[in-house]
Parts: sequence; C-alpha cells; structure tokens
Amino acid sequence: MDTSTFSVEKNSENHASIVTLSPSISTIKSLLPVFLDRSTDEASMHDVVGSMTVEVVRVAKERNEQLGKVPVTLVPILRGALPMYVAASGLFESPSCGLVRGIRAKENTDAQIEWLGRRPYPLIPQHGHIVLLDTVIATGGTILSICNELLGLSGPRERYITVLSCYVSPIGLRAVAEHPLIREVVVAARAESVDENGYVVPYPGDVGDKLFGKAVSS
Repeated sequence: MDTSTFSVEKNSENHASIVTLSPSISTIKSLLPVFLDRSTDEASMHDVVGSMTVEVVRVAKERNEQLGKVPVTLVPILRGALPMYVAASGLFESPSCGLVRGIRAKENTDAQIEWLGRRPYPLIPQHGHIVLLDTVIATGGTILSICNELLGLSGPRERYITVLSCYVSPIGLRAVAEHPLIREVVVAARAESVDENGYVVPYPGDVGDKLFGKAVSS
C-alpha cells in the first residue's frame, strides 16, 4: 500500500479513520481548481466528480480489502452524488444501490431524510457494506441523520459504513468520524472551514446546480 498518496487521522479508537488524499496526486492537483471554479460547466463538472470518485474508491479499497470481497450497497446522496455513483458502480463487484435525499432548512441543523425506492436493510454482515457517497460535506448533518436512521434499524453493531466524498470541511469530518456506525471516511480534498451559514470555504457553488442546472420552480 502506497501511503505516500494519502494521510490517515484517527482521534481515538471509538472514532472512524479519516483518510485524505495527498494534494500532490496529479489527478487531484489538476481537478480541484476546476471543482472549485463556480463557472465550471455541467459536462466538465461531471468529469471532475467522476475522476475524483475513482481516486477515493481506489484508496478506500486499498485500505479495506473487504470492500472488494463483500456485497456493497452504494448510497448516493441526491442530487450531487449521482456522478459519484456512476463512477463508483463500475469499481465494485455487482453493487446494489439505495437513493437518499437530505432536506435541511437553513435554521435547522437536523436534515430530513427521504429514501427513494428501497430503504437500506439493517447492517448485518451477510448483507455487506454500505458506502455513502456525498460530493460535499460541510457540517456533516445529512450524513449523521442518515446514519442515525440506520442505527435505529440495526442497533450498535460492528461498523459497516464507509463514507466517500470529494470535498469536506474540518468540522464535517470530525462530526462524521464520531458516528458509531462509520468505519472510515475517505476524501479527495479538504476545505478550509465553513462560514456562519454552514457553507464550505472556499465555496464551489451549489454542486447540484453545477452538475444538472438549477431546478425550475413549479
């Protein structure tokens, strides 16, 4: 395992490992400015998110060989993580998929979770490993709400959740790594901070809008 391509942080035995790809990796070095550029067009943004996802999946599988041996359910957080799912689905052996959307009012830190289609099953070994995909993690509120629902289904079993993301704030990383169900968090790049409104700094703009255009109000 080439550890020169990533760094690992673990605050305690009760916290998940945080794995950050090295900014010197040529792929990340070239893609991050495009990811952060608010003028990046839709096609380029899809390519960038897909390429970042390939890198984080590669490292996640190097770190946890079981990801290549057990059934995996990929859970992209809509809508920004759909290109992550497209890229990641070809890197696992016959993965299944669960779709989830997090809705959070600005004045409320708790995200309302909506499962689209099949809700993920309880986290038991024969059902494999859940991989949560989220393009940007600011405060971690949506990830935590999803994990709390899964915790309610499964109880405090052995960890079977890996979180993969393109861009994460330090606050979001710490919050997510402390959840008892999460085994590891693998990120392509770290933001500097979050602002008073809960947006990552530097802010890449609304990733969903950059990928799919602005939603039309009915």
